[in-house]
Amino acid sequence: MAYGKWHQGKYRVINRDKYVGDPDNVTFRSSWERVLAKWLDETDHILKWQSEEQRIPYMSPVDGRRHDYVLDFAFWANTATGVKKFMIEVKPESQTKEPRKGPNESEYTFQERAKEWLINQAKWKAARALAEADGSEFVVLTEKHIMPSQHSIKPYKAPKAKVKNNANANRKTPPKTR
Repeated sequence: MAYGKWHQGKYRVINRDKYVGDPDNVTFRSSWERVLAKWLDETDHILKWQSEEQRIPYMSPVDGRRHDYVLDFAFWANTATGVKKFMIEVKPESQTKEPRKGPNESEYTFQERAKEWLINQAKWKAARALAEADGSEFVVLTEKHIMPSQHSIKPYKAPKAKVKNNANANRKTPPKTR
């Protein structure tokens, strides 16, 4: 799988006793979600985890109706203060910032992105309220959190020294002198 490609499928849970829900029905909807599922499954201090098992009701600011937001992940981990639940949403970083209309962007495209932003804000507000009520923590993770090596500044590599093309450099015997 190449980085940046749309990737989805079923994740095969390795530590089935750690999974809360149906371990045969874990779906990832991006390569970032697959990486996170693998990390949750294989990390020792993660006591238990789940994917798309929790629904959170919210009011949509776009249509004014009640909808259910399906949380991407939840996990329980040992922390310095004891066991804590974390509620996780995975989003591209571009969707975590208020949209601005680009110079070549159509009005329709911008309006759709603005609607998506408003809906996400309503979902996250409901998730934060639920997290606060039960003592857990809601976190939005982006590609920069999940795959930091793909986004870090690459170390400087000095260029290799150029070898002059010298006809005598490849000779195995020393040149004859007169």
